[in-house]
Amino acid sequence: MNKPIPPELVSELERLEDDDVARVVAYAKSLGSEDKLAARNVKLRTLIGSIPKDEIEQMRVAIEEGCEPQRCIDRLFPRICGRKSRPVIQA
Repeated sequence: MNKPIPPELVSELERLEDDDVARVVAYAKSLGSEDKLAARNVKLRTLIGSIPKDEIEQMRVAIEEGCEPQRCIDRLFPRICGRKSRPVIQA
């Protein structure tokens, strides 16, 4: 079934960079996807490169030192999780 593309969508797409257009296409594909895993993977791919390398290194070190991963993420990177930092209780 061919549906007409709304003019406002075309004008918004024309303003975007190629990478952003690709994200829009991936998102549109995910909306009609019956495979929820594929839709989730599309969303995850948009996060690639969004965490600075130095923060990834801090996470790796904290995990190697025995910090439970979610607690480390909450404490070290509250901007990613949208949560306030919690103090870590030393055992």
